[in-house]
Amino acid sequence: GKQSMLPISMNFVCPKIQRHRNPFKGRIVIRGNRVFDEQGYGAIFSEQSSSGSQAIVANFLDAIARLPGNIGMESDAQSAYTQAPLDERDTHVWVILPPHIIERYFPWKFDFKPVFRLRLALEGHPRSGHYWEKYSHQKFRECGFEKVPGYDCLFLHRKKGLFLMSYVDAFKMAGNADNMMPMWLSLIHISEPTRLL
Repeated sequence: GKQSMLPISMNFVCPKIQRHRNPFKGRIVIRGNRVFDEQGYGAIFSEQSSSGSQAIVANFLDAIARLPGNIGMESDAQSAYTQAPLDERDTHVWVILPPHIIERYFPWKFDFKPVFRLRLALEGHPRSGHYWEKYSHQKFRECGFEKVPGYDCLFLHRKKGLFLMSYVDAFKMAGNADNMMPMWLSLIHISEPTRLL
């Protein structure tokens, strides 16, 4: 498959922020319309993605955050999908990198277009959401969280008195104020958490 580079202007919907101050971030996505199997036929993937989040869970965490001695915070995972490895038992995906990346990391000239095995999930791959969810939930369990029955996106840490909600690469945590920051620091690579209230 081929990738595309997407420059994204942050905060472009906030008219109060001056245009020249809007930071840009780049995304590399796999082009789902350009994925072929080893014979050159269009590759077919089963439909899999991450589980949906319930609004009731977000409201529940807001209520928990307002209790005495508690706090609520939210954060995003940094480069979420690229933290998650593809399943080795799954179909192998080979990619052609954009020319400027090949030139940067491989200064020698090729007489052909080199292909590389994709080992980490990328946005645009039909199963990236599934792999990310599997990876992040495993990390939550390693930190002592357990899934709350009936809610795919809600986790509880009984010893620390914390609830964690996960929706793709966005996280929301509420509970014991003393345990909040140490727990954020032990989770997967995240952006600086911000207070909810």
